[in-house]
Amino acid sequence: MQSMIRPSIIPQLVSIALGLFLAFFSANLFAQSSTNSFVSLQSIYQKWTNENDNNVSQFSIPVFAVIPVNENFSVNLRGTQANTSSSVFEDLNGFTDSQAELNYFLPDYNLVFNLGVSLPTGKTELSLEEFLISGQLSLDFYNFQASNFGQGLGFAPGVSWAYQVNSNLVLGLGAAYQVNGAYKPLEGMAVEYDPGDEFLMTVGADYLINTTTSIAADFLFNTYGEDKLGNLSFFQPGNKIVTSLLFQKFIGFDELSISGRYRSRGQSRLATLTAETPDNFAGKVLYKRRISSSVILGILGEARFYEEATNNGNSVQEYGFGLAPRYALNDKTTVPVLFQYFLGNISGGQSFDGFDLRVGLNYSF
Repeated sequence: MQSMIRPSIIPQLVSIALGLFLAFFSANLFAQSSTNSFVSLQSIYQKWTNENDNNVSQFSIPVFAVIPVNENFSVNLRGTQANTSSSVFEDLNGFTDSQAELNYFLPDYNLVFNLGVSLPTGKTELSLEEFLISGQLSLDFYNFQASNFGQGLGFAPGVSWAYQVNSNLVLGLGAAYQVNGAYKPLEGMAVEYDPGDEFLMTVGADYLINTTTSIAADFLFNTYGEDKLGNLSFFQPGNKIVTSLLFQKFIGFDELSISGRYRSRGQSRLATLTAETPDNFAGKVLYKRRISSSVILGILGEARFYEEATNNGNSVQEYGFGLAPRYALNDKTTVPVLFQYFLGNISGGQSFDGFDLRVGLNYSF
């Protein structure tokens, strides 16, 4: 028996709206996107060690919920508790900023209006040691679940639109504007750091090749205002462009997905200095094998490449592989598990390795 893929406007709208939400309030969700109500609770442990045995690790508990209020209105909520430790720096523990998104659907016009709010529940005014470990958390190639803790109050209104061209093709378009509030990242600062506002636009397409095969493409453009320290210009981030592709193929009850993502960023300016932000590419192959009606076993491989991703201008190559079993307790409750092991090296000669272990509980209602 072959599984069927059916193009639909509603999933495309949900995908664009959720994508805009996560583009501003980034998260690695180990839960399924859905138009139904669901709650996802995870426990995640990540650890990275370099060849000098210096290590940094994090245990986090993210919670994500989608709650439809009625046919036209839904609410997304997200919050994370994280404990981070390092062999070099002081520990950093606490809540991250929490996010909420309000979505209003106009199905007759294929529109979704949304308002994302980032609530300042995360820790700010860090000690110097805490600030140094937060710098490690923000390194892209570590991919920590909680890559930052507190960044002040933020608002992001947006709109998404989808259009079904024919029975095989659905197009989508979205735009959002984020207002970032000022905060003090370091304790003892006399003035606040005020991140510039952001504008984001995304274009997407889902194409049904046949009844078991589909391909999706997304293009995202992000531009940033100037960051200020008090009344002084401090940092001007370069524009960001992200292109992603997803190929899906159903083989009986099994599923193969191949995805790729390329990010390019323009020249940034720090005070009077200019710098190139490194481009990066990430690719993933995931094969889901149905063992029984309640058990699915996922096997995955992943590669990430970062140009000049370290402070000394070296590039990073990173490779990972792992297993992702999923057990269905009943038709409403599933237990997803993920284990990945990574090996990486920096072009200057340093190597590192790490692992990512996740156990979740997803409940639909």
